[in-house]
Amino acid sequence: MKSYSVFPFCTILFFCTSLFVVVSCGGFFRKKIQNSPLNDPRKMLLVRIDPGHLGEFKEKTEGKYPISYQETDSYYSVMSREDIEKFGFPSPGITIVKQYFPFKYYSGNYQDLIKEQFTGLDDLKKGYKDNILNIHYLLGVASRYPERARMEVIGKTARGREIPALLLTNTNLSNEEKISVLFNCAHHANEVISIEHCYDIIYSVLSEPKRYEEILNKMKIWVVPIVNPDGARHFWHVSNLMGRKNGHPGIGPVNDKLNPGVDINRNYPFFGEKREGVILLRILPTIFIEGLQRDRSPKQRR
Repeated sequence: MKSYSVFPFCTILFFCTSLFVVVSCGGFFRKKIQNSPLNDPRKMLLVRIDPGHLGEFKEKTEGKYPISYQETDSYYSVMSREDIEKFGFPSPGITIVKQYFPFKYYSGNYQDLIKEQFTGLDDLKKGYKDNILNIHYLLGVASRYPERARMEVIGKTARGREIPALLLTNTNLSNEEKISVLFNCAHHANEVISIEHCYDIIYSVLSEPKRYEEILNKMKIWVVPIVNPDGARHFWHVSNLMGRKNGHPGIGPVNDKLNPGVDINRNYPFFGEKREGVILLRILPTIFIEGLQRDRSPKQRR
């Protein structure tokens, strides 16, 4: 009979805690990125610029606001409400977008990133990621670091989209006795910053091979940057009002036109019980979170 060595519980806890602390605390010493509530209409608005007025826009704003998205007959930029009034907008050829456009109009450099080839880990820091960019980066990482990373599809969504994951481990060693740990992000796909937490783990582990050598020899680190690809598709390419839920077609509340589906972050058993999710937060309904009754919709599989 084949025998297996068993890691004591304290050893497992030590490795998991060490990984979390090192990756998390490392953020305190990194260069900070300026926070900007891009798609919060209370603070920022999307401005549409006719091609013939692009020069006027750049002159008035003194180059402060770059173009975030470009179409054949329009340019777009995300501006603060305060500066919109300061620079005298709206004006002929420069208007305020009142519809809730997809997030790709707000993200800043989506059209540039979608055209680029993967060149290395620094690419992971260039901007926010939709499903397309997520797969692009995971494949790029797995291809560049085959001895420490492998991309796998762990399942499909209700709408048939694949859920990609990156496995970080020493691929030259057997997986039989390795400890598995999971990091997942973007249950609410409209919380795009959460995806960057998963990519921070990928960057940290792969950029310091000596530091994480023992961990990768003894552990399988599963990283799922976007748990909710259906929601991400809605948020990035349909409307920035959407994406918190999974877009699953159904009956009753899940057929809400503005925010279809169910909240998959409310679909985990509470303390192991198989029952309806319970909202623990007491907040006012908003366009992003629609209150108690909305979240208590019939539960659906991802």
